[in-house]
Amino acid sequence: MEKKIPDFIGFWQSEASLHEGLFFLNIQNIEEGNKVRGDILDLLGLARFEGEMTKWKVSFCKKYFTGIPARLSLTSKEIVYDGEMTREGIYVGKYHIRGESSSGTFKLEPVPNPMPSTLKDFYLGLEQACLEGRPII
Repeated sequence: MEKKIPDFIGFWQSEASLHEGLFFLNIQNIEEGNKVRGDILDLLGLARFEGEMTKWKVSFCKKYFTGIPARLSLTSKEIVYDGEMTREGIYVGKYHIRGESSSGTFKLEPVPNPMPSTLKDFYLGLEQACLEGRPII
């Protein structure tokens, strides 16, 4: 059976340190009123998210599952994302870490279907490492 590909791929860049990265967003549940819930997979591991997604705006809060390495102190905090849809069909906006001064920008776009093989291989490898509890970074 073919594994489900993620619904969106996100890219972020911090404002202060100019770090950047990517994440994969999987919507698990869509509720009345545009409420969404699901999982986010990135180089820090697996996180849960809840928020709202409309044709024009996206807003969600990401919280990593416990067990993420303690040296990554930000992972114990919620990360809040707020963005708007562009004419190109991509959400763009800002994120901040709740209780911290850390913030940055992000963009979130639908994963192409079919997913390019190199991106799919990266995603599946990341997912497998996370499921096995292997260090990712």
